[in-house]
Amino acid sequence: MIKKDKTITVLCGGDSSERDISLMSGKNVATALKALGYTVELCDPSGVDMQHKIIDIAFIALHGLGYEDGQLQQLLEKRNIPYTGSGILASKIGMNKQLTKTLCQQHDIAIPAYKTLTKPLSKLPPNFSFPVIIKPLNEGSSLNVYIIDNEEQLQEKTTNLIQVYNDYFLEEFIEGKELSVGVLQDQQCEVFPILELVPKNRFYDFEAKYTKGMTKFIIPAQINEQETKKVQAIAKKIYKLAQCNGAIRVDFRWCPQKGPFVLEFNTVPGLTQTSDLPAQAKAKGWSFETLIEKILMSAKTNK
Repeated sequence: MIKKDKTITVLCGGDSSERDISLMSGKNVATALKALGYTVELCDPSGVDMQHKIIDIAFIALHGLGYEDGQLQQLLEKRNIPYTGSGILASKIGMNKQLTKTLCQQHDIAIPAYKTLTKPLSKLPPNFSFPVIIKPLNEGSSLNVYIIDNEEQLQEKTTNLIQVYNDYFLEEFIEGKELSVGVLQDQQCEVFPILELVPKNRFYDFEAKYTKGMTKFIIPAQINEQETKKVQAIAKKIYKLAQCNGAIRVDFRWCPQKGPFVLEFNTVPGLTQTSDLPAQAKAKGWSFETLIEKILMSAKTNK
């Protein structure tokens, strides 16, 4: 148990492209922890010397490169500061979509066909057909993710991606339901009810994720019991294979003909008013405060 005389430092903000989302997550976390009786401070690492900042326990509500990819976790471990969530290895795998896909391939977990590229494309490689997805390897919140329908869009968007990133993914577009499922290590490995996302946009993009009313949440998802068990089992398998800790969220596309395909997993799920994990926790019968306290209890050193 974490004693309430300890100060919980909620790390949020940062200088990644997901700064604004992180600030919203951090504010919600701090409010919940205060309601639970903890002593809380907010800390934005972009304006602080993290090598010397005094921290009893770190609650990580940071998103993006430098924070979700194992770098922050490595710094905290070096300083022997307990922190929430997954350790260095799982964070690194979850942030890098290439590593996630490799893990899935090694353990026969279905993923969309993909290709890692370092140059713009004017036409599709063999074995791909429109529509396709293009996305960065190391990015969150569906930033710079596009559905591509023709060669003109392909050339324009891949050129744009290469100007921002060194590489990107070309990925098969899976027609079907957009599903998300949380996993949290409590007394046992808890798998949350599956959330089905029905965005007003063509897919669950940045606008659909963070604009209230842009996405309909259906929970539990409209799939049968056997399908539900299969998706939850895969999510739990990824949690264990990647050696995760605390809470994660695994995102799927469910194809009616072929079943579930893993898209990615997130080791620091968003905790905003429109985020997926709090909605799943609520369907499980947990208040937001209960979810936050369970994540807090995942804080430990030497992971």
